[in-house]
Amino acid sequence: MNEAQTYNDFISGLNTQQPATANAAWEIFSFLNANYKTLTSLESRTLLAMYLKHPAQQPCVTHSCIISVALKVAELHADFRLLPFLKMCRVPEMLRPEDHQPQTGKDGRRYPALKDKIDRAVERYQLLHPEERDGTVTFTPMLAVKIFEVEMRGRKCKVVKLVAADGTAFTALAQTFPCKPWEIQNRLFDVSIRHEEGKEDKVAGIGPAAEKITEAFPNIVGYIGGYDSVNGYYHIYDNASRHFVAQGKGLRLQEGSFVMFAPVVPRGDKFKSAVVTATLSQADGLAAFGTYTARVAYIDREKGYFLYNITSEIKPTTEGEITVKGSCRLALLGDKADQLRPEQEIKILMFLKRGKDKVKRNHTVRVMV
Repeated sequence: MNEAQTYNDFISGLNTQQPATANAAWEIFSFLNANYKTLTSLESRTLLAMYLKHPAQQPCVTHSCIISVALKVAELHADFRLLPFLKMCRVPEMLRPEDHQPQTGKDGRRYPALKDKIDRAVERYQLLHPEERDGTVTFTPMLAVKIFEVEMRGRKCKVVKLVAADGTAFTALAQTFPCKPWEIQNRLFDVSIRHEEGKEDKVAGIGPAAEKITEAFPNIVGYIGGYDSVNGYYHIYDNASRHFVAQGKGLRLQEGSFVMFAPVVPRGDKFKSAVVTATLSQADGLAAFGTYTARVAYIDREKGYFLYNITSEIKPTTEGEITVKGSCRLALLGDKADQLRPEQEIKILMFLKRGKDKVKRNHTVRVMV
């Protein structure tokens, strides 16, 4: 007899009984518990629905067992609506006192309390179903900024680095994400973090994000300082002179252009990542990034440079010191270089950049006369 016939025979036999009897409820549990791994989602849900037509009216073993097997069904089938089911089962008021306590099995091992299993299942369900979240569980939006390969127990595995807006960082196996490995990088996910006393926090689950990147992270303006074709990423600078890198896959950006991006700064890590969220026009980018007002102090046309003194207020930065005095190539002025005169007031687009000697200095990328 094949599985479909077995299921149909069970349903037929069940329909001949009084469905409100405790015996029928226990038979539903026993059959479902023995076969939930091979039953279809519809078949499992049908059996649970049959129980809900005449559920227990007070806490009992059968009711707790039905809830326990429903958690297993929910883990296998994403279309099973766990939260409404638990509500109809009147959880937690219909749980027994022992359902709140860890249990010891026949093998002597300790197992989590049913209530703890329910809490974790609800957390996992809400993580994977953002549209049904009720605010009872908190998740952390985190960006997947890097995928790398490691060897674990003799096998190569893909590992993902996740970073939150506050710099909290974790790693997780790519196989635990709700998408294909090649769809992970630069995407936002909601992460469930497990806190256990005496242990390091760890990732308990990963689901689709309920927010957009621009809602979960700051969204700031950046200047494209160049492209590293060897490593495949863009160099981006913000107006506080912080240097970020953005993976170039799927991007078509030009050096000297402006973008909006989410800054990703892991705690204790000097490597800053960026996820580009939008491109800006030159006019909008200049206005958002900001410029300095300066006065020309000296011009050396033979060597092709000039010196300037910044006259506007200098913005503080944690990246080093922007100096009042600086130098710039005349070539940045193009055909207007010959018109430049000492004491002339100019606008400069600049930030700090590290030189070959590893020291950060004023780096001017555009001059407007």
